[in-house]
Amino acid sequence: MYKASRPQPSVSWWSDGIKLPTKSQVMRSGDIRADLDVPEIGRSYQSKSFTCEASNNKQTQPLHKKIGLSMNCE
Repeated sequence: MYKASRPQPSVSWWSDGIKLPTKSQVMRSGDIRADLDVPEIGRSYQSKSFTCEASNNKQTQPLHKKIGLSMNCE
């Protein structure tokens, strides 16, 4: 989650340079929640990384948070 600011940030998820479908909402606390919905995860997602990006202007660099997916496959 990112704290709301003015102007309100645009929050998106990325993987392998591709922007992914993201659902964003402002919570009662003022935080911004951005959900990434991956309908079906298979072995191809092993060690895949995802980056959440938040930006609210063109003068400063966006904030990034990268996560990795680790799976135990049978």
